[in-house]
Amino acid sequence: MNNKKNSLSERTFNGFLWMLSGNGIQGVSQFLVLIILARLLEPSEFGVVTAAMVVIGFSIIFSSLGVGPAIVQRPVINDNHISTAFNLSVFLGIIFTLSIFSLSGYISSFFRMKELENVLKILSFTFLIQGFYTTALSLLERELQYKTISLINGLAYILGYGLTGILLGLNGYGVYALVIAQIAQETIKLLLITKYQKHNKEIKIRMQAIKELMYFGGGFTVARIFNYLALQGDNLVVGRSLGSEALGIYGRIYQLMALPATLFGQVVDKVLFSAMAKIQTEQDRLKLVYKRGVVLVSMVAIPVSIFAFMFSGEIISVLLGNQWYEAKLPFQVLTIGIFFRTSYKISESVARSTGAVYRRAWRQAIYALAIIGGCVIGQFWGLIGIVISVNIALIINFILMAHLSLSILSIRSIDFIKIHMPAVLNGITLFLAISMLDLRFTNPILSLITNFILCVILLSFNYFVFPQYFLGKEGKWIINFVKMYFNKKK
Repeated sequence: MNNKKNSLSERTFNGFLWMLSGNGIQGVSQFLVLIILARLLEPSEFGVVTAAMVVIGFSIIFSSLGVGPAIVQRPVINDNHISTAFNLSVFLGIIFTLSIFSLSGYISSFFRMKELENVLKILSFTFLIQGFYTTALSLLERELQYKTISLINGLAYILGYGLTGILLGLNGYGVYALVIAQIAQETIKLLLITKYQKHNKEIKIRMQAIKELMYFGGGFTVARIFNYLALQGDNLVVGRSLGSEALGIYGRIYQLMALPATLFGQVVDKVLFSAMAKIQTEQDRLKLVYKRGVVLVSMVAIPVSIFAFMFSGEIISVLLGNQWYEAKLPFQVLTIGIFFRTSYKISESVARSTGAVYRRAWRQAIYALAIIGGCVIGQFWGLIGIVISVNIALIINFILMAHLSLSILSIRSIDFIKIHMPAVLNGITLFLAISMLDLRFTNPILSLITNFILCVILLSFNYFVFPQYFLGKEGKWIINFVKMYFNKKK
C-alpha cells in the first residue's frame, strides 16, 4: 500500500513538474509576447478580441458538454466511451462553428463593436479544431501524461500565438494579428495532440456510453456555465458599458493578475484532479492531498500577491509600457484577489474528482451572480468600481468552494484556517520588510529585480531557519518530499 501511495505521489509530482515547467515556458513566452504586442497594438484592438473570446469561450462549454473531463474522471472506460466522446465532440464542434459564424452580426451589435463581426467569423473555427482533439487530450490527462501536454502547450503558444502574432503585428495587421495567432495556436495543438495520442475514431455513438458520460459531463457543464459567466461576466459588462478601450485595459490587467492561477494554480488543479480521481473512494488520502495542495498554493500565491501589490506600477510600466498608465491603479487593487483566484482551484479539484459536480454548480451560480451584479453596480465608478466588485466576488467564491471541500472531506473549518497561517505570516513579514526598506529606483526594472531578490532571500530565511512558524506540518512535508524526490533522481 505504501508503495502505491509513494508511486502515486511521485507520478503526481512528476506530472506537476512537467506541467509547471511547460506552463513556465509558456508564461515567459506570454510575458514576452504581451510586452511586444502591447507596444504594437492599441488597447481598443485588444478589447475587440477580448470581447470575441468571451463569446467563443462561453460557447466552447456547450460544444463539448463536459465529455473530456468525464473521460478523465470515470474509473473505467472502454472503446465505446472513447469513440462516442470523439464523434460527439466533432459533431458539436461543427454545429457551434456554423452557429457563431451565422450569429456574428447580432453579437457585434450587442457589444456595439462593428469590428467584432469579422473577428468572430474567423474565431468560430476554434470549435471545429477543438472538436477533433478534445478526446485525445483527455486521454493524455487521464494517464497523467503531463510531460507531453506541457510540451504541446508550450510549442503551440510559442510557434502559433507568439510568433504568428508578433510577425503579423509588425506588418500592420492590427486586430487580425491576434485573431490569426489564436487560430494558429489551436491548429498546432490539434496536429501535435493527434500525433502523440492515438485512439478509436470509429464513426459510432452508443447511447449507453452517452448516458454514462453525460451524468458527470452534464453536471460539469452546468458548473462550467456559471463558472464561465463568473470569469467573463466582468468582460461582458466592461465591453458593453465602458467600450473596447476600457475592455482592452481591463483584459490585460486581469491577465496579469490571473497569471499565478494560470501558471501555477491551473497546473495544481489539473494534476490533482487526475490524481484525486484515482483515489476518489479513499477519503483519508484525499484529505492529505487536499491539505497539501492548499498549503502549496498559499505558499506561492500569498507572497506573489504581496509583491504584485507593492510594485504594481513598475510591473505595468515594464510589461505594458507607459502608454498603459491608466491601468496602474486598477491593477494594484486587482492584485488583492490573486490568492483567492488561485486557491479555489484546489477545491474545484476535490468537487470534480469525487463527482460532486452539482453541488459545485449552484456555488458557481452564486459566484456568477456576484461577478455580474457587482460589475453592473461597479461600472458607475469606472474600472476601479469593476475591480473592487471582482475582488469581493472572488472572496465569496473562495469561501463557498472551501466550504464544499471541507464538507466532502470532513475537515473542520478551524483546521482549514490553521493550515493557511504559515503563508499568511510569510505575507506579513514580506509586506513589512518591503515597506520599511523601500528599495525603489528610477528604473522600474531595477526596482523589480532588487526587490524580487530581497523577497527570495527573506522567504528562504523564513523556511529554513523557522520552518515550524513559516511552513507548518504540511509545508515541511512538501519540502521534505521535494528533497527526497530529487535525491532519488541523482
